[in-house]
Amino acid sequence: MATLEHLRSAVIQILEELHHYNTSRQEKDVFSEIILDKERDHYLLLDVGWNSS
Repeated sequence: MATLEHLRSAVIQILEELHHYNTSRQEKDVFSEIILDKERDHYLLLDVGWNSS
């Protein structure tokens, strides 16, 4: 069975891959950010900015 640390690493790796994908295709006024709280196991991928379309 997967350990908790292995699962944490997998979640962070997936968020980083999505972050790089989002960053490469977004408009100049929209930014992707990863927010991590490893102590409480809260993970967030957030797009910040304004899309004028």
